[in-house]
Amino acid sequence: MEAIDYLVKPITFDRFLNAVEHIHAKKSQFPETEPATLQQRADYLFIKHASKLVKVRFGDILYLEAQKDFVKFVTGNEELLAEELLPDISFLRVHRSYIVSIDAITAIFGNIIEIGSCQIPIGANYKETVMATIR
Repeated sequence: MEAIDYLVKPITFDRFLNAVEHIHAKKSQFPETEPATLQQRADYLFIKHASKLVKVRFGDILYLEAQKDFVKFVTGNEELLAEELLPDISFLRVHRSYIVSIDAITAIFGNIIEIGSCQIPIGANYKETVMATIR
């Protein structure tokens, strides 16, 4: 892919605005693409785990947990470490380290979300959004 525009410091607002408008004008000429390791379909995605691509159905995901540079996908059957991020489809960030499947939530009490026997904390910054989403 080639550059559409470039900015040289110091950047004036008018020059920045011109560059953004130029990018928007050219955007329709390029097809939407996804990262090479994330092949999303209607109800599943393939994540790179170890040395293979593993199919994970969105409905099977209970929650995700951040672990340094990786994401741990927790399903009813297994835990997979991957580098991919989950698309925003019926999942909710409840903590800076956790994203949960809204469908998998079995209870909420205090600042805890229960998914089966797992207890996941709700971060203070996420409490209002969590409560608004489930009501």
